Amino acid sequence: MDPQVQCKMRVKEALRPKSWSRAALVPRFQRLDPDWSTSPDVSRHPLSS
Repeated sequence: MDPQVQCKMRVKEALRPKSWSRAALVPRFQRLDPDWSTSPDVSRHPLSS
């Protein structure tokens, strides 16, 4: 699959109401695993802006 298409799908997933419960867990993971919180994926996460 084209990476750009994959990224768009992830954005749609993030905008879906059901995903907010999952997104709310992100800060916990960041506190537990500093290496994970500095990964490129997190910097692109919609909630980080």
